[in-house]
Amino acid sequence: SANLARLYRRWSDLESTPQAKRDRLSAASEHYRQATTLSPQNAQLWNEWATVNLSLHDVDLQLNNDQGAADLQKAQDLLDHSLTIDSQYNQTYIIRGQLDRFSGKNDEAIQEYQKGLKWNPDCTDCWAGISDILSSAGNYTEVETVTLAFLQTHADFVPGLRTLARNVYIPSGRLGQAIETQSRVVSLADQDPNVWDD
Repeated sequence: SANLARLYRRWSDLESTPQAKRDRLSAASEHYRQATTLSPQNAQLWNEWATVNLSLHDVDLQLNNDQGAADLQKAQDLLDHSLTIDSQYNQTYIIRGQLDRFSGKNDEAIQEYQKGLKWNPDCTDCWAGISDILSSAGNYTEVETVTLAFLQTHADFVPGLRTLARNVYIPSGRLGQAIETQSRVVSLADQDPNVWDD
């Protein structure tokens, strides 16, 4: 059932119309219901099922069928259940952060990403979620604080260095630091196809 659920979820990406996408996602959701019945203690399956509901939310908004709020609530319920299975599974916090962002709850999203970092200090998705929210709000001081803290244990983390240069140093007129940081990015990212943007 889990493999069929994943197949239908991927299949939905290939569909060209919102209704066809919705049909595939609904089939995926039903297979996840069966899979979680067979493996009720598998937090990853509950999380995958929640992401299907996030995708359904997007499609339902396109279809204007008034089911978007129910999709988000279902995703929330599934993620809440996932946490009862494994409260230290950082993927759950990442998805909960995405759900909060869908709902316009950026402060709550940051808290979820921070919890994810607590259980997995190497979680680049958690750092990226926090950084993106703070950058979007123009809170460059906090972006710098969060990014420098992450770089203390991940000194060669190119996205973090890029963020410092582009989203903190350049906007605040600290061009010397921006040039120094971007030079470091270029030296670290020689195999990165985005290096020419630096």
